[in-house]
Amino acid sequence: MNTSEKRPSDYIDVLNTEQEPEKHLGPADNPELEKLLATARLLRALREPALPEPGYPQRLAGAIAGRMPKKDLTSPRQTDEPDSRFGSRSCETPAAR
Repeated sequence: MNTSEKRPSDYIDVLNTEQEPEKHLGPADNPELEKLLATARLLRALREPALPEPGYPQRLAGAIAGRMPKKDLTSPRQTDEPDSRFGSRSCETPAAR
């Protein structure tokens, strides 16, 4: 395979792996090659998007849950005191002032 065929072929291979070809292969060398690569991008956009493998949503949820701080569910929540982040006027409207 000569160089003029290899570059578009490599570009399409990178596109098919859901990567960004410009980051791996750099920009096109000439306007004709740029038109060819733009056509490849358009054709790739017509293809159905790649879906994650089975079990991915469960693994993602588990990973996120593992990073969240654990709450102490045994102690009662204090709801009688105002939240200090909002100050003492958090419920006042301009008309009530």
